[in-house]
Amino acid sequence: TEAATCASCPHASQLVLHVGPHKTGTTSLQQFMFSERAWLAKTYGIYVANHGGKSGAYLAATIQHDVQQHAVSPDLRVQRGAVSAAERDSQMQDLSEALRSNASLVFFSSESLDKWDSGTWAYFFALLSKSLPTELNFCIRIVVAGRTPVDLYRSWWSERNKKTTNPDSFLKFMTRSREQADLLGARDFSLRLLDTLEQAVGRSSLCPYSYEYLNERALSPAVFVVCNVSQKLDGREWAACKEGVQKRVSGGKANSSPPPSAIDVVRLARNMFLARAGRRRKCAM
Repeated sequence: TEAATCASCPHASQLVLHVGPHKTGTTSLQQFMFSERAWLAKTYGIYVANHGGKSGAYLAATIQHDVQQHAVSPDLRVQRGAVSAAERDSQMQDLSEALRSNASLVFFSSESLDKWDSGTWAYFFALLSKSLPTELNFCIRIVVAGRTPVDLYRSWWSERNKKTTNPDSFLKFMTRSREQADLLGARDFSLRLLDTLEQAVGRSSLCPYSYEYLNERALSPAVFVVCNVSQKLDGREWAACKEGVQKRVSGGKANSSPPPSAIDVVRLARNMFLARAGRRRKCAM
């Protein structure tokens, strides 16, 4: 059976926040949830709050900007100079209206949420609570993917270099990307992200999954979000849910990055070009 991995929330609406991180199938998941939002609402009572595949990135970036660049007053009003506070409030209103609707579960996704620290999460929850009636009972679930560190960093390296003719070496990328350990001693990105999320919502509200495991089983992350997190299914019911979701998942991967060998070929071709150009200049002298 495929048992759900995070605590249930039987007597309240759920807000499920998918935080990525980058290069763990987030684009494909967002596209599926948005394109199938009518079917998800009718079949499973899931309200998809994203207004498009990548619409969540703006809200995540704006809230992070509020916290990092501007002082936030005790009454949660951003001080003068904040970027697009009105648009931020509009998107927050969309989330609060979704929670006030008849939907049993509201889904929102942005891999930019993986950049938030515990203070940014606290600010977001305070904004959300302020926009809701005090009697409304809801719970938070955070879906986060785990991936083997070397594969995750290599995917980031490929993504960064796929549109340049002068790509960095993987060693140079890793040197620049070296992270400081967090307060619990974790240096790996995925571990530091889990530490931050646990501080923000508690361990029981985290719904982690393995990117590699889903790939081995040829399963979309949408299966985990819909069948495990939202419906808490297992056994035959989980299998039926999985089949229904998989039938609607489009083939192929979105936002694919080039293989490392392709980047190495570009680096080799550039180095050969520079070497030849150097020899020509030397002969011209």
